[in-house]
Amino acid sequence: MKLVYYPDTPAPRGSRLRPEAASGLPRVSANGRTYTFTARSGYKFNTGGPLTAASFARAFERIYAPKMGSPGVNFVADIVGAGSALKGKVKLPSGIRIKGNTLSITLVKPALDLVARLAMNFFCAVPTSTPIDPNA
Repeated sequence: MKLVYYPDTPAPRGSRLRPEAASGLPRVSANGRTYTFTARSGYKFNTGGPLTAASFARAFERIYAPKMGSPGVNFVADIVGAGSALKGKVKLPSGIRIKGNTLSITLVKPALDLVARLAMNFFCAVPTSTPIDPNA
């Protein structure tokens, strides 16, 4: 489950981003750098555990972890603090924040394609217990 997705239907509907696990499209700050999503309540993983904003943060932790070697890093290098995360100094860049069921992403500079990037499979939520292991 991703925050947003493209419906599997013909154009024009299939070419318009829709919220999936997010309660709606993100709120964007006045400066165009911060995108805030609220995870929709009620979604669960097949384990029965809840899907929350922290589930998306865990996906980002896995993407940034150097030992994962994720090609997804190419799509999130513009998040504030990405360099520190890519070097393994921190789990998450300072530009990714979780507060309750809210996920905020702050970019170095505005990028109108961020929401479209988040529809990629790299950004699927994972249970927070998912290990940082390329074989998991």
